[in-house]
Amino acid sequence: MKTLALLGGLLSAGQVLAEGALMVLPASLAISDSQPRTVSVRNVGDAPLYLNIDVMKVSNPGAQTEQRVPLSEVATPGIIANPGKMTLGPNQSRKITLTPLIEPKKEAVYRLYIVPVRSFDIENAPANKISAPVSLSIGYGVLVRHQPVAGQQIKTWQAICSGKGMTLTNTGTARVLFTQVRAVGNVETKIAIFPDTPLWIGVKEFSAQMEGNGVVVKCV
Repeated sequence: MKTLALLGGLLSAGQVLAEGALMVLPASLAISDSQPRTVSVRNVGDAPLYLNIDVMKVSNPGAQTEQRVPLSEVATPGIIANPGKMTLGPNQSRKITLTPLIEPKKEAVYRLYIVPVRSFDIENAPANKISAPVSLSIGYGVLVRHQPVAGQQIKTWQAICSGKGMTLTNTGTARVLFTQVRAVGNVETKIAIFPDTPLWIGVKEFSAQMEGNGVVVKCV
């Protein structure tokens, strides 16, 4: 898991180039049934790419700074990725398969990490030993939302005023997304709250759009 500590960025567009060589598509996806999903990776460079592939669970989805937990430390992982390693030749494309293991009662969030490594010769290595990919480069994390089946997705929430702000709590089973957020002294344009992950925001009042409806939240 030390590899993941060196990750330098997350996907933020429909497709991303890592160090000008690795293209990943899509940047995010949702799983709400038992069908596997795939993520496409392509080497658009002129040298081979060696990829380490891993999944981590986000324990505090919606927070500005994510906290991630290796699947080996998760009691009941919701998804797995296959393969765990991959080699891509120049201009070669392959797919990574994400397989759901359970039908979650509440939405959970994961990151699929795709981390390129470089191959180089180890000084004074025996002549009969093949060099291995051991040096690290920047990797990216595809956002994976593991949702309950469509008929069990409930989007309810509440706000509780506290101190100089308020705590938003998701009381349902699926993500609640506020867009076009407007608040004095706040630059947020989007707020997402997930089940079992309360989110404190430092404002006493804001307006936003949620599921196509306007909402105003105000502490009195």
